[in-house]
Amino acid sequence: MQVVGHWHDFELRPFAEVPRRVIRQATKDSITWDALRWGIVASEHLALLDRAPIRRIRALFEEWQADSDITAAQVAQLINLIKAHPGELEADLIREGLRLRDFPSERCTWRDLLVLVEHPLPDSKVYAAMEPDSAGWTRETMLLADIADALIWLQWAKTRRAADGGTPPDRIPRPGVKKREVRQGSQVKPMRLSRVNELAGHKDISREERQQKLAKIARK
Repeated sequence: MQVVGHWHDFELRPFAEVPRRVIRQATKDSITWDALRWGIVASEHLALLDRAPIRRIRALFEEWQADSDITAAQVAQLINLIKAHPGELEADLIREGLRLRDFPSERCTWRDLLVLVEHPLPDSKVYAAMEPDSAGWTRETMLLADIADALIWLQWAKTRRAADGGTPPDRIPRPGVKKREVRQGSQVKPMRLSRVNELAGHKDISREERQQKLAKIARK
């Protein structure tokens, strides 16, 4: 691979294949120099690198990263991810026919690993470790949860509790669906008719009196 700098032509190895040790062991100030020293193919260019102005070295480093479509910061994040979740990442890669030990290489570059990590499947091990609340929730499982919620609501709607104005059952917990909040005063118990008449100032009549009034109405 040929990368053209602003002050000299350098033949550099792909930045996406930079070894872990170069990024892991380097400090923020030395990462540019250490990575370029690793990447330069022709040894005679090292002397030119040492004599180059820092602003031109930085420009060359930026161009080199852009050529591989990945940055040193992203490589450092991937290395930290490998440290934090080695087993989960290995399991996901094995499922894809890859191995973690192959990164980085010509066949398996840091860019390849970055794409896998940035676009994980909902059932991937790394995704489950990083986003446990939403892991496993695919479009299909979300639709199944909607169907289950509808069936549960239909069953509840036929109960005495529903007829009495009770609160519907909670929906199945899932990403993007909040638990139903019960509003104050939404679970008022029904009041007996005698109590309603008492509060309204109506006289509570006996059963016989009520029947007599109904019979009188029927004769009219």
